[in-house]
Amino acid sequence: MKFFNQQDGDDNLKKEQKSFEVINNTISNENISYLKFTAERTISGDGYVVNGDPENKNSKKDISLIYIENIIQNRLEINSFSISQLFINELGDGGRVALKLVNCDIAILNIYVHKERNRRINLILENTRIGELNLQSNTIEYFHVKGGCILNLTCNPPNEPNPFIGSVSFENVFFPRNTKNFPLKDPQPYRNMRHHMSELENHQMANLFHSLELAIEREKDVLTNKIFGYLYEWVSDYGASTLRPILWLILFYVISVYMAYTEYGVSLAYDKSLYKGSWRAILIEPHEIGMVSRAFVYSIQPILNPLGIFGVRSLLVPGNGYLFVWSLLQSIFSVTFVALTIFALRRRFKISQ
Repeated sequence: MKFFNQQDGDDNLKKEQKSFEVINNTISNENISYLKFTAERTISGDGYVVNGDPENKNSKKDISLIYIENIIQNRLEINSFSISQLFINELGDGGRVALKLVNCDIAILNIYVHKERNRRINLILENTRIGELNLQSNTIEYFHVKGGCILNLTCNPPNEPNPFIGSVSFENVFFPRNTKNFPLKDPQPYRNMRHHMSELENHQMANLFHSLELAIEREKDVLTNKIFGYLYEWVSDYGASTLRPILWLILFYVISVYMAYTEYGVSLAYDKSLYKGSWRAILIEPHEIGMVSRAFVYSIQPILNPLGIFGVRSLLVPGNGYLFVWSLLQSIFSVTFVALTIFALRRRFKISQ
């Protein structure tokens, strides 16, 4: 793999290259503004890793423009570059190439292929920050993004071909949820991505972009819808998260235990004799054991039997009105959290007909 300075002109590009040469010292010591990896060539061995600054991993080499095109077989990895524009074109034949970008800052990333050539791009991004991602139809066969951010993106609308033809995943990637502080102008890019993910039956990623779409649409909504929108997002990420409702359910339970134990206390609903001879005997234990047991058991009642829908008889009753009101709220929200969890699970694992 050889690097070409812009001032070298076209003469260097026309020279016959017997193999790719990686010269990291050249990258580190010279002020390179233009790189071009090109020509129909096969990478031998396990591929190549190009480091922006191999001596100091905390710094990056600034590059104005990088072209990557017509490279076949194996792997090309680029580490620690700050790039103004990166053009990726026609990597490989039949998906044999994996291009990997690690710890890079890219202002504009353009991915495209010539329609008359049957080639697709396999791309992996790790901890790479992208200002704008531009995608073309039928371009990417495999796309995995882990960490980093994508602040804006453009792709075909729903009535045009999908940019992706294979696996797509975004793991711990930051996407803007507002247009005030980011280059994203409206929710349409998220709508487009949601549609394309749904076409691939990739429900998890479709749910991700659906939640992002709703967050952007909320900016121009009326106040009441904004309030409910924020609540829906906080509690379940617009129905995309199965974990958040469970965490909220646990939080309400912990608060209830704290209140029942430290502040208000609970009372037995029946005579002590009815609690003897079973596990319920622990509820009539004196001192700390009994107090803790009663707090935990009382706090689980609004979850297992919210609003008394399975019967109004309870083992324990609140010690005063404050705890009664809190338990009523806990019952209502417990039903909501359980319903949101079931809804999120259904969305996550549903099979389209």
